Amino acid sequence: MKSKRKSLTFKITVAGVSAALVTAFLAAAAYSPIGKISFYILAGLCLILPLTVDSLWACFMAYVAGGALGLIFSVVGVLPYVLIFGLQTVLFGVCIRFKIKPYVYLPVKGGLFVGALFVVFKIYGLATIEGIFEKVGIPFKFLYLALILTPFYVAYDYCFKYIYGWIKRRLSKVTKKYLPLEKKPADEDDVFSFDDQKENDNNNNNNN
Repeated sequence: MKSKRKSLTFKITVAGVSAALVTAFLAAAAYSPIGKISFYILAGLCLILPLTVDSLWACFMAYVAGGALGLIFSVVGVLPYVLIFGLQTVLFGVCIRFKIKPYVYLPVKGGLFVGALFVVFKIYGLATIEGIFEKVGIPFKFLYLALILTPFYVAYDYCFKYIYGWIKRRLSKVTKKYLPLEKKPADEDDVFSFDDQKENDNNNNNNN
C-alpha cells in the first residue's frame, strides 16, 4: 500500500512538472516573434515525462492542465498544441498502452492531423499561406498544403518513439525508485531505441 501511494504521488508530481514545462513553452510561443513551431514541438515533447512512468492518465492530465494554463497567454495560440503536438503525444501513449499497430493508427492520426491543420490555419494562418502560393503562381488549395505537410507529420511521428525511448532510458534510474517493483511498464519491451540497436551491434561484434 505504501509503495502504491508513493508511486501515485510521484506520477502526480511528474504530471505537474510536465504541465509547468508545457505552460512555459506555450508562453514562449505566445511572445516570441520567431521559432514558434519549435516551442510547440517542445511543449508536446514535455508530455513524454508522464509516459516514462507508465501513466497515460498523468499524461492526459498534464495535457489538459498545460493547455488550460496556456490560455492565460494566448487563446488562439494554444491551438497548435491542443490540436496537433500535445494531442499527438497523448495518442502515442494510447497506442503504447493498447499495443495498436502502425498500420492501424497512422491513417487515423493522419486524418486527425489534416483536420487539425485546417482548423489552425483557417483561424490564423490560411490567408498567409494562400499569399505564398499565389506569389509562386500556384492556385492555392488546402489539399496541396495537406499533401506537403502530412509527410512531415508522419516522419515526426516515426521519430517520436525514438525520442521517447531515449528519454525513458535516461530517466529510468530515477523513475524505477518510485514504481512498484512488481510492476513492469507495459511498453518496456515494445519501444525500440537507438541504445538497443547499439547494444545489439556490440553483442554481434563480440560474437564474431
